[in-house]
Amino acid sequence: MSWLLLGVLATIGLATADIPDYFQPVSYDLSFDVNLDIPANGFRGTNMIQFKTSKNLPFNVTEIVLNSLDLTVTKVMFFYPSGREDPFTDISTNKDEETISFRVKEALKPNSFYKMSIEYSGKLDGTEGLFVSKLNNENYLGMKNYPVYARRIYPCFDKPNLRSQYSVHLDITHSKKKEPVVVTGLTLHAKANGNTLLSVDYISPVDLPPYGVYFTVGNYRKPSDEFPVYVPNGISNEDINQDLWDAVTSTVVSDLSMSSGVELTLVIVPGLNVPSVSGYGIAAISRDVSLDVLGSSIDSLKDQALQLLRASVQSFFATVVSPSSWKEMWLAESIPIYIAHAALNQLRSNWKHWPQTEVLALQQSALSNSWSTSSSPIIASNLNTSSKIVNFISDPAIIKGSAFLGMLETLASNPLTSFVGYVKQQKGKSVSSEDFLAFYAKFNNMNQTLPDGKTLWTIFKPWLTESGYPYLSVFRTDHEVVVNKKRFGQADNTGWMLPLSYNTFFVNNTKVLLGADKTMVWLDDKVNGNYSVLKDRTHDLLVVFNVHGPGPYRVLYDDSSLKLLSTELEANVNYLKEDYLRSTLISDNFAFAQNDLLSYVSVFNTLRYLSSETSLGPWAIASNGFRQLWSLIYFTELRLQFENYVTDLMRHSYLHYGLSINDGDFQKGKIVKLIVSSMCDYGDEVCRRQAKEAYQTYIVGKKRVANTAIVEELYCNGLRDITDSQPIKELLKSSYKTTLTTYQKQSLFYYLSCSGGEYGSSQAINSLLENVLVSSEYDQMPAEDMIVAFKQIASKPQHYEEALGYFQDKYYQIRTKLDENHKAELIRYLGTLGSTADHLSIFGNFTFRNASSSDTVKAVQDAIKSVQTNKQFIVNHYDDMYNGLYGFAPSPTTDKPGPTDITPSSPTTPTTSPPSGSSLSAVIYPTLLIMSGLILRYIN
Repeated sequence: MSWLLLGVLATIGLATADIPDYFQPVSYDLSFDVNLDIPANGFRGTNMIQFKTSKNLPFNVTEIVLNSLDLTVTKVMFFYPSGREDPFTDISTNKDEETISFRVKEALKPNSFYKMSIEYSGKLDGTEGLFVSKLNNENYLGMKNYPVYARRIYPCFDKPNLRSQYSVHLDITHSKKKEPVVVTGLTLHAKANGNTLLSVDYISPVDLPPYGVYFTVGNYRKPSDEFPVYVPNGISNEDINQDLWDAVTSTVVSDLSMSSGVELTLVIVPGLNVPSVSGYGIAAISRDVSLDVLGSSIDSLKDQALQLLRASVQSFFATVVSPSSWKEMWLAESIPIYIAHAALNQLRSNWKHWPQTEVLALQQSALSNSWSTSSSPIIASNLNTSSKIVNFISDPAIIKGSAFLGMLETLASNPLTSFVGYVKQQKGKSVSSEDFLAFYAKFNNMNQTLPDGKTLWTIFKPWLTESGYPYLSVFRTDHEVVVNKKRFGQADNTGWMLPLSYNTFFVNNTKVLLGADKTMVWLDDKVNGNYSVLKDRTHDLLVVFNVHGPGPYRVLYDDSSLKLLSTELEANVNYLKEDYLRSTLISDNFAFAQNDLLSYVSVFNTLRYLSSETSLGPWAIASNGFRQLWSLIYFTELRLQFENYVTDLMRHSYLHYGLSINDGDFQKGKIVKLIVSSMCDYGDEVCRRQAKEAYQTYIVGKKRVANTAIVEELYCNGLRDITDSQPIKELLKSSYKTTLTTYQKQSLFYYLSCSGGEYGSSQAINSLLENVLVSSEYDQMPAEDMIVAFKQIASKPQHYEEALGYFQDKYYQIRTKLDENHKAELIRYLGTLGSTADHLSIFGNFTFRNASSSDTVKAVQDAIKSVQTNKQFIVNHYDDMYNGLYGFAPSPTTDKPGPTDITPSSPTTPTTSPPSGSSLSAVIYPTLLIMSGLILRYIN
């Protein structure tokens, strides 16, 4: 093969982000020279690469191609095994393919060692690769190298399986009296101190992938000797959640560290524009994840715990062990996500109630995405550019991978222990999905229990390599219970083997359980195959599936089974003792109804048992299902009946829990938040009155609220009736700061978007939209904050049309920080919420009046499709939902309204009237001015 043909192949390989396997790096000797005081000068680097050619190296190869992006190479030397040294004079770069190519004078030989010395320079003004950021007037050298940013830091063979030894030398020039601190997971080899120069050398304890090297430099300190955590100067001990760090580092993270011999260090890195970045022995955390926010909601604290766990675990599964190729990146992403959710039960005190709910949430998220037309396989086959690799780590396929691991857990005896043993045995290696499953089966002694001598890989390969998932239909007769396995959608005939667990219950006798041992059978990979799971006596028996734990597939019970389940659950909510069984039943019912496989009459009848539900999982899933329907039903004549149906379901629970102001239990607080949010949003006057009273007593009165979950709802209802612009304008001005964390900003915009009243447009919401999108007073507001704020406003059905109209009318006046891609994102988001002919008309006018780019035109087209889909959904399901909400199946002569679009208008008799001669906003405005800084008390 000629060097020209090899060069073509290498270029093709690099264009697909997967360079040919002709070269195996043995070691990198890296050196970085940075002046922290003058980041505009960038950095200078040297890289001595030793690599070995493969035994099957083609004949006459004279070109070497490395990954490199935004680096300026100034000098290159090449060293042959014979001792010959040649300078490179023939160097070419390809920015689109992110490569740099070198032509050598003597053809490379197979199975031989070579060296290259590269001198180069790079910039420090970005957010990827090496960068300098400022905090409290001090500069910090940060790094973002995962997954494909190593090529921005040094020229390299940038593939996760090309592991090698590393030596790293740092020369850091500074002018501070206090010497900068280097935080890294590498092993210190040597250090030299000077007045203005810090020189340090590090080595890697094991071979690392290119992104495994991580360091950050600046004025860091350790808040406590008890934890390996570093924070920047200026962040006080009161600002950070040491209890959370203690909880996280005491979980499976500690087990992974002990088994692998790798001590993990956490560091808060200023300027990090993602939640976290993991390297060998280190997890770099953004400021958003690290801070302990006074009065933080449960969701915020839970998210912080999950992010810390995920980042910590990822350090082991991305660097201590790494995937064997880019397409196997789910091993570096899905495993940490799954372990983070599963390990929440190991967190101390306040987080102990979260685990089962969170693993279930992973599975439900995976199912929702897997049933979409954009579903993609877990093992990616199209990661053909670096941008696709970056996008893949936020792809729903990663969540699907986590749900798949949840299914594996139902087969394993010690799932978390399995992962610990996996890291210990595979330390320093790159592994494939097949390698991982082989170890998992062996560790849990599963091989003898698998069907027909199959391996986990042969059984579960379709789950990893195909899009979509199956679902099971259950048919119950007087003599038999049959399961039929189907594929959602009509894509192809791919089948999946699956482990099906079930148990048999008596009906009409809730205290008796038939069969103490749960049964598990393997279903083969046939599509539309029938499986008889129970015969005889089925008239007084009920079979319930997935009793070993939720699997990543849905179960569609027939009407007779659903009626029996509903009857038994209404009589005794613990008929299905495990709350995940009730949760998956609710989720599956909503999904099947949405896809025309189940009637809403069955859904609403089954959900009537919720009036006595006390567990978080079922409430969380039911609440989400109600919200999705409400956004569509809101603009029809079913809205009032829907709101009455939901509030009637929740009234018993609301009366049982109340606002729980002084109850600090996390699980109960979450349930209360869901119930109070729904009751008040859907118009229950008792809930709204009590929430407003609590707002005055606790928020305005500055009294402590133990149930932090309810704080957002107190604010929301305290501001709900404000329709004038001035109070909201003042609250935004006094509360918004660009330095707030993401969680704080989300809470703030949630509060403010609750204002505006219930009917039509209001000056309050118009003012909020103006300040968020247009006003020059908020020029410093970044695009991500504008997006979060606008979505909070538009997501509330009562403000949707006002937000949509404002966005269209002011499109060209929107501040430039919101570029065309951002605007396209918001247009598509608005489309998902629309459902009427008027909404279609607005988007239609938008296309012709405001389309300023092809991206915008495409976004408008997508939005129109979404509105049309939602509109047709209402038409198709109107009668079905009507019957379900009213609790009966009307005869053909029943006179009921059709799916007419309506515009909400003010009721003729208001429930409360403001004092004569003044508006409600005018009455409460002085109070708001007094407490305008109180929002910051809870979000700062």
